[in-house]
Amino acid sequence: MIPYQVEEEQSLSAGRGEAYTDEVGKDVVYWDKDIKHDRAIVIRGNSMEPDYHYGQIALIKYQGCVDINGDVYAVDDIDRGLAYIKSVYVEDDYIRLVSLNDDIDFEGNRLFPDILLPRDENTRIIGKVVEAFTPIEKNF
Repeated sequence: MIPYQVEEEQSLSAGRGEAYTDEVGKDVVYWDKDIKHDRAIVIRGNSMEPDYHYGQIALIKYQGCVDINGDVYAVDDIDRGLAYIKSVYVEDDYIRLVSLNDDIDFEGNRLFPDILLPRDENTRIIGKVVEAFTPIEKNF
């Protein structure tokens, strides 16, 4: 079993945003695959289903820019103090964060509409999500 150090009290929102900081403690979880990564963070929310689920661990490789539109990244909205896991598209003036979950409400509106963040110093690509997994064992 491979140990992964997961950041405590830190999560990526698969929804409307989660608080995010750079200073956190670590918990240990275990999985049976060894994946190169820089950070391991818990996913909260269900906007990225069916590919990413609430409570899974997202493994992130640091990368300060989007190399392929539509790939999944961890994104920091510094102005609001929120972080997301979303499919990302770079546009002229904005970075568009798109949820994979296309569920709709009773009026036909998407439950998880796209989020537009300005392309400025207050929007930061943390890195690419290279894998997500459900821990086999937790050591909290």
